[in-house]
Amino acid sequence: MSKRRSGAFQVLKIVREFKKGNWWINARARKQQQQSAWDHLISFLFIPIWLGSAFGLVSLAVALRNAIHPNHVGAVFQNTSTLAFSPIVFPLGIASIFIGGAASNFIVYHIPAARVVLDKEGSSFQGTDYSSMQRGLFTLGLPAIVAALVLAGVGAAIG
Repeated sequence: MSKRRSGAFQVLKIVREFKKGNWWINARARKQQQQSAWDHLISFLFIPIWLGSAFGLVSLAVALRNAIHPNHVGAVFQNTSTLAFSPIVFPLGIASIFIGGAASNFIVYHIPAARVVLDKEGSSFQGTDYSSMQRGLFTLGLPAIVAALVLAGVGAAIG
């Protein structure tokens, strides 16, 4: 795989834009190129997928906590310290952003009419095509999800 196509290259490109201070300007320019109804559908699908995946991951963490601490009774987070609550909810909510982005891109891109439009839009800016976006989401998302799961496990153990 060439360096230009790797997910690490995309991350380095974003870091360089942050260091130069032109990330916001470049992001706005990229977004202005993406104004089709299919882009709006991606945004529309993102929120329920993000919230649903966050809810599912938090529910799994709560089930793990209940398995570790079987004497817990009452509401889900009743009598749970902030020290245990925070590493369960917040990291999983942030990591779910990557799940929502990747899933909404995947769903819309596999609509044939959307694929034509999105490929045309993606060709105007390097790194905004489907495969680059998915690769970037996976490159950033997988470590974030692993770290969030570890933190959620710690929070569940603290109980």
